[in-house]
Amino acid sequence: MNIYACPKCGSPAVNVSQLDKGPADCEVCKWKGTSDQLLIQKGEDEQVKKQMDALFIDIAKWLKPQYPEMMKILTRHGVIDPNWEQKHLIHAVTLFGKAITKGVLEGITSVMRSKELTEVVRYKNVS
Repeated sequence: MNIYACPKCGSPAVNVSQLDKGPADCEVCKWKGTSDQLLIQKGEDEQVKKQMDALFIDIAKWLKPQYPEMMKILTRHGVIDPNWEQKHLIHAVTLFGKAITKGVLEGITSVMRSKELTEVVRYKNVS
């Protein structure tokens, strides 16, 4: 997956044509040009992967103290059975914890690419 950014202001809030050298524009600074002029960061870029891995680890560390409460909630709603062996309970909660961490990371990534965040940053810089 590629991440496109405006060559003028660096914002990821750009509209990109799927056509080769098709039209492109920035929703923040109103730059207009062609898709081949955009800054492109390859989604497989090693630096991006390292940053996302580090963010995943930090989110997991933040979430881990909540595992006992998460286990109570999952039990209360019938997602896991409190009669399971301890090792199975721990494994299940760990799997749900990883899934929640992944969901939080995907949410953060989505907001980072969103027009709303770009608008907030632009508004703050103008004020």
